[in-house]
Amino acid sequence: MRRALVLAALLLLAAPALAQPPTPAGDDEQRLADLLVELLGYRTRPPLTARPAEDILREIRAAAQRLLGGDPEKLEQRFDALAGAVLRTHHPDHVAAWEAQLRRRDVARTRAYLHTIRQALEQHMVDEARYPTTEEGLEILFGSGGRGGLPYLGRSVRTVDAWGHAFVYRAPGRGGAPYDLRSVGPDGAEGTADDIE
Repeated sequence: MRRALVLAALLLLAAPALAQPPTPAGDDEQRLADLLVELLGYRTRPPLTARPAEDILREIRAAAQRLLGGDPEKLEQRFDALAGAVLRTHHPDHVAAWEAQLRRRDVARTRAYLHTIRQALEQHMVDEARYPTTEEGLEILFGSGGRGGLPYLGRSVRTVDAWGHAFVYRAPGRGGAPYDLRSVGPDGAEGTADDIE
């Protein structure tokens, strides 16, 4: 009996949502823009009465999925482009904050990739008593030269930064360093202020 009451209550709560017609794309775009602004506000100064960021993110994912479809490999890239366009259209005053948040995310992701590659380079040094040469490059870390014939890096590790530029690797490095490893950053040019080491 108790189970039946719970099921009936759930059906009554879900009925309005099930009966609603599909949301037009324009409404999804506006909803996505509003959610992004809400999330940006939450990240910069969370109000005391704000709902949890996880709820906002869940709604953002659902709206993006409806607008973009299900190509998981390109979803984040397409979402960023869509979110930027939607914000420019509906909330242009929040574009700078959104772009700054994306840049922080991309820099953090690139630093994580570099850290993982540095660990693999150090393990290669321990096993082989040398770092890979510039000619061998980072690709040697994906081969079966590690302990037990395992690669130093798994295929999920990228040797390109968050902007799609290949990491720069040289051995020996400048100034007596055993190697140089860096990202050329968003501008794609080596030796500029946005390079990441």
